[in-house]
Amino acid sequence: MARTFDSEVTLLAVPETESETPRLEHYLTSVVQALRARGFRARSTVTGSGAARTILAVSREERVDLIMMATRGRGGIAGKDGVGSVTERVVESTPCPVFLAPVQTLAKMRLAAVGLDADERTSSKDRGAYP
Repeated sequence: MARTFDSEVTLLAVPETESETPRLEHYLTSVVQALRARGFRARSTVTGSGAARTILAVSREERVDLIMMATRGRGGIAGKDGVGSVTERVVESTPCPVFLAPVQTLAKMRLAAVGLDADERTSSKDRGAYP
């Protein structure tokens, strides 16, 4: 979609603890570099506390056209559609469209991009915390 609409991709991570910030910055920097190498305009931000509150605030400040979220369903009680509490709050509170992709789907897409199928992947411990 970003290529079709000549959009800038903004990657946002909200650390759960301050000690997570360097790891998240390193990870997002590598993703931004990969996107730029493929011709996308991209940047990253690691900020805030409280994921839903931060996602909503940044999306308003940046006047985003679309929020894309990877869903894990880890926090709170999952809603009837299997989304977690952060996703549910963002979807209910933002005026812009929200594109949801389960983490498992994103991991398979990443593996396909490098020529592997899901059966060849390593454990999540070997891959790191973020697919």
